[in-house]
Amino acid sequence: MEVKILLVEFKDAFAWSYKELKGILRSICKHKIKLIANACPIKRQPYRMNPNYVQRVKEGLDKLLDAQFIFPIETTQWLSPLVIVPKKNGKLSICVDYRKLNSQTKKDPFPLPVLDLVLDIVVKHEMYSFMDGYSCYNQVKMAKKDKEKTSFIFERGAYAYNVMPFRLCNVLTTFQKVVTQTFQEYSCKYF
Repeated sequence: MEVKILLVEFKDAFAWSYKELKGILRSICKHKIKLIANACPIKRQPYRMNPNYVQRVKEGLDKLLDAQFIFPIETTQWLSPLVIVPKKNGKLSICVDYRKLNSQTKKDPFPLPVLDLVLDIVVKHEMYSFMDGYSCYNQVKMAKKDKEKTSFIFERGAYAYNVMPFRLCNVLTTFQKVVTQTFQEYSCKYF
């Protein structure tokens, strides 16, 4: 009950829609795509899409445009295709096939936490929350010079990401760096 009262009291501190997300300042963290030596831009053709999905994909992209997660891009040297994955609940997951770009990206060796150690620490506390950061990856902005590399194609044009998309190489480590930096003063006494 105390947690509920606290959440209601500070409800204005939470984002209740994508448009309300402030995101993390680029000066604190931004996702960079560091390419391997001799990397070449990749332009791939779109995959064939089930005609039954086209309207729902348009609606999904419109939501991303409205939230300013993506933007239309007129010219680009980089282009990846969309992959549409139906979920068990009947919804669609709109994904970008970044495999070719990822193969030309340097891997970030930043260590991820050892899950067993984290669970050992958490289990000692009376309360804890599994509340995920709302659209957490989308709160990290792309480095301006790397936005073009996130370009993808759909039947009505090409788009690129303003924010860090899923399935892009090193996004997990970039997000882990933000979390580690944010909670460093609290976690150092445990590790």
